[in-house]
Amino acid sequence: PMFRDKRLREVLNLAMNREELVNKIRRLGEPPAYADVPPGIANFPSTAVMAMKSMPMAERLAKARALMRAMGYGPDHHLKINYLCSTNPDTVRSAAALQGMYSKVWIDLSIVAEERQVQLNDLRQHNFEIGFSAWVADFNDPVNFLDLLRSGASQNYGDYSNPTFDALLDRAQRQAYLKTRGALLNRAEQLALDDYAWVPEYFGVTQDLVKPNVK
Repeated sequence: PMFRDKRLREVLNLAMNREELVNKIRRLGEPPAYADVPPGIANFPSTAVMAMKSMPMAERLAKARALMRAMGYGPDHHLKINYLCSTNPDTVRSAAALQGMYSKVWIDLSIVAEERQVQLNDLRQHNFEIGFSAWVADFNDPVNFLDLLRSGASQNYGDYSNPTFDALLDRAQRQAYLKTRGALLNRAEQLALDDYAWVPEYFGVTQDLVKPNVK
């Protein structure tokens, strides 16, 4: 229930230092994510973005602390949140880094690491407070990512529900003109970003090792 307060969802996004996470902790070449749909998806303008992207980290933290104070938290009254993740070593390292980031805004993050299948089951049962998951597209289309936030979708683990978002997806699916369809889906993504439906961390990359003579 605490996450029904949009201010808390915004705090979780503001306080995450994505650049530090990908460049200093994970170091796998993943770009930080300020959107839900990764770049390069077909027939999609990819202009939706979190407003905080242009804010320096110090300003983000100041805003996050102001929001926490407005919700009744502060240096002497921390918010305690459980963070459900898998036992994957990279994920656990990231979780430990998040503990430090969120402590700066008076959030005490407790890591709950489970084997992936157990964790997935808990996500599906909504048996978590914050949970980590990732998605790889089945086909090259923005709806493959945005459908994850449709009301009642099986992988909508956070149970996000916005009738306007659903209506935009429906309108897009009835639109044959690709440019118009892409614009509708872009509006849907921006709505979800403005709602802080997720806390996007990074866009995944593949790790390949090839000989220099291979073209």
